[in-house]
Amino acid sequence: MGANRVANKAPYTDQELQRIIDACDNLGDVVWSNGRESGVYTGEDVKDFIWMMAYTGLRVSDVGLFNMSRLKGNEVFLRPKKNGGDVFAYIPDWLRDRLNAWAKRRADVADLLGDDEKTVREHYSRWVPERQARLTKILKDAFDDKPKPKLVAIRAGSRDRH
Repeated sequence: MGANRVANKAPYTDQELQRIIDACDNLGDVVWSNGRESGVYTGEDVKDFIWMMAYTGLRVSDVGLFNMSRLKGNEVFLRPKKNGGDVFAYIPDWLRDRLNAWAKRRADVADLLGDDEKTVREHYSRWVPERQARLTKILKDAFDDKPKPKLVAIRAGSRDRH
């Protein structure tokens, strides 16, 4: 029963999301290390991270381990469906371009997954063209001519009880 109940959560407002993005401009280079590897990320990297979560709904871990093989044009592979199909999210051109620029600056994340590029591509490349075209059109129409997402708070309503 708990999993079927609507969570009483509201997404960030457009103003709150903009404040978060603006705060990234004040972030200097951040050095990281996981014991085996190290690197640097910037406020621009954090912006990409936030935009990916906002547009795709991917979890933090999925965005953190994001591999560019999941990006096909303006579509980001989200997950396989139990019936063998795959689910994708549409992202606007400006975000696709930011991700491609990021990929050119960074090492391939496939190494972190422990697979070679061929294995990653094979695993994430399945899709059903007709369903995917329909879903992509819906999302593309929703985001067309919008440089940033329009987030709306949705509150859990009371249910009619009979």
